[in-house]
Amino acid sequence: MQTERVTVLMAPEAKSAMAMRAAGMGLSTGEFVRLAVDNFAGDRGTEAELEALTAELQAALPKMERQFDAMRQAVNEARAAIDLALRASGARA
Repeated sequence: MQTERVTVLMAPEAKSAMAMRAAGMGLSTGEFVRLAVDNFAGDRGTEAELEALTAELQAALPKMERQFDAMRQAVNEARAAIDLALRASGARA
């Protein structure tokens, strides 16, 4: 495999942080950079997907809120019925 050298300038702190991240993953700094470049998505595909999912979630939220309100009401009614039954049986004052 033929290779070529690429020089990248960065602050010493950034270089140190990169080296520590690479070491933490058991990689050389060069392999870390190669993997980062290979996995970089320069297109907006992922962002467009996230925007579409966000729109779907926002559309679904009102129904979810209504369902949570209904559940909260059902729980409160059940608690009131239990309290009433406990008071009727003398188990609660």
